[in-house]
Amino acid sequence: MYLKKLLIFLTLIYFSSALPYFYKFTFYEQESFVPLLSSKNAKIVPDQYIIIFKKYLDQDKINSHYNQLRQFIVQNNDNINEIRHTYDFNEFKGYVGRFSENVLNKIRQCNEVDYVEKDQIVQINYEKKKKIKNYRIQHNPPWGLARISARIYDWPSDSYWYHESGGDGVAVYIIDTGVNIHHDEFEGRAIWGVDFSNDEYDGDGHGHGTHVAGTVAGKTYGVAKKATVIAVKVLNSYGNGYISDIIKGIEWTVIQHKTKRMDGNYKGSVINMSLGSDKSIATNEATNAAVKEGVVVAVAAGNDHNDACNESPASAELAITVGASDINDYCARFSNNGKCVDIFAPGVDILSSWIGPENNVVATLSGTSMSSPHISGLCALFISMGIANNPKDVKNKIIEHSTRDALKKIPINTHTPNRLAYNSWCWRDIFDFKLSNFKE
Repeated sequence: MYLKKLLIFLTLIYFSSALPYFYKFTFYEQESFVPLLSSKNAKIVPDQYIIIFKKYLDQDKINSHYNQLRQFIVQNNDNINEIRHTYDFNEFKGYVGRFSENVLNKIRQCNEVDYVEKDQIVQINYEKKKKIKNYRIQHNPPWGLARISARIYDWPSDSYWYHESGGDGVAVYIIDTGVNIHHDEFEGRAIWGVDFSNDEYDGDGHGHGTHVAGTVAGKTYGVAKKATVIAVKVLNSYGNGYISDIIKGIEWTVIQHKTKRMDGNYKGSVINMSLGSDKSIATNEATNAAVKEGVVVAVAAGNDHNDACNESPASAELAITVGASDINDYCARFSNNGKCVDIFAPGVDILSSWIGPENNVVATLSGTSMSSPHISGLCALFISMGIANNPKDVKNKIIEHSTRDALKKIPINTHTPNRLAYNSWCWRDIFDFKLSNFKE
């Protein structure tokens, strides 16, 4: 909305003060066109494009580009043209907008542009809603929590071991459908952040984001029970959205992280993205840029029983990409695989918080969407306990201390690593805490 108002404002200024020079305006053009990227099977958003500037481009040149673009839009007098978002974090700079073919061609000839990518639909990575019921206190942990606490699994006798301050001082940003921040599971530790979705409903109208957040930090179902979760809504009530909005959510999170780290009590930030689309260079670069700014990013591998390297953000090099396992330590039938998967975590029949008429509703879901928040919670634990304090170290610790060769039915000849998430080493093996310091 701000950019639309700014465009109108700049248009009025232009007509009032610069009209004599209107027809003299031209971009600084090059003869060739920069690449127009799109994945083969992508669900394209019509006439909407993500424009990425060349890395380390001078800010004056970027400002000049925006000014010239707005003038050229006025010159074309076409209602389709508008800028929706701008991006500026780490070396990732650009914008997204709706543009006519004529304007798009001019943009693709600009010297300062690196590439253009067609915007596409992104969606959540869960299988289906299996069961919803009223919330109740559980004395035995959900199987997923018990599994990441054991090298050798013995369900249902295993317990979930965690330090009582696990996750304290860490913010986990749930880039998703929103979060019911008033749910009993969050005990006041959930905050509404921002809404970049194309949804009219201001809240979690789907339930997916609330379920994910519960696995990260819920008092009963969460891995890091003292972490703060922040809702970054980028998907609508149907679980769909645009990759351009995902990128805007990532940028917003990075800005928040850079502000919060000035606080002496703030320990770090984690992003969870339980969503995916066909491979997107822009999405991957934005994800990697967030990691370079110090934000740990965990993402779902995808549910297509295919190569995770063909999807985004699952194929982002610096993210932690998470596949799904079931209660019997089988690789989930739907889980994506391949060398882009870093680790597996429980993702079948996962019980967590949900939306409903009361703030105590829970649901059982399956998908790599449910696996990723197990890892996001584990990252928050590691950061809060000082085990790792930057994204590279966190990822290395997650991988280094995973349980090797525990999984069965991993697709052969896919170069998929056989690693299952494990958390209790950090309490028992490293710090040797007394049992009295733990809760079951």
